[in-house]
Amino acid sequence: VDFYAIGNEPFWNLDINFENKIVFKNLNGLEFIAPAVDPVKAMDANVTRYRSNTESGEIIVQLNQSGCTDNMSGQKFDYQVTVDFKTSKESDFKTFKGCGDYVPDFRLHNIWAIIEVDGVEVNPENFNGKSPRLEFKISEEKVLGYNGCNYFNGAAKTENDMIIFGYLVSTLMACSENEEISSKIGKMLSNSNLDYTIE
Repeated sequence: VDFYAIGNEPFWNLDINFENKIVFKNLNGLEFIAPAVDPVKAMDANVTRYRSNTESGEIIVQLNQSGCTDNMSGQKFDYQVTVDFKTSKESDFKTFKGCGDYVPDFRLHNIWAIIEVDGVEVNPENFNGKSPRLEFKISEEKVLGYNGCNYFNGAAKTENDMIIFGYLVSTLMACSENEEISSKIGKMLSNSNLDYTIE
């Protein structure tokens, strides 16, 4: 599952695997499974829409990145979610509202060596045993690391195949060596959305 959402009154839940399927369930025994589809993004808002149908029904899922609080648990989410659903026997959609979030990629929860930045290779021998690195604490949506000169930390979370870095705060040591690498690391990561793959 890449994205999940829940709602109350009546209770429902939604799981999306962006490469496979959309699964929508409610307490009345409904389980609707539809193929995954490409998103349609709104031009003037931070809204993403998915519309999929089968012989048994049709679903429209709208993700609005504006923050959401579950009205029963008080849990906070990044997305307001609207699901419009109808079976093939119905002429009108029923609308369900709730909250949702991307599932964190816990494969990133580790310490990673930085081996190349913007085409410049990082040679560990140049850093006196303290090579540049990143440490992701995915469950806390945090990243910390060392750029070869200064330590830094800030917010980081995953959304599908993207890492979203917030503004990174750094110590302010002056460094005469490895200045190019440390500067590139800071510029590339702070306030950036970067695609990633794990090989």
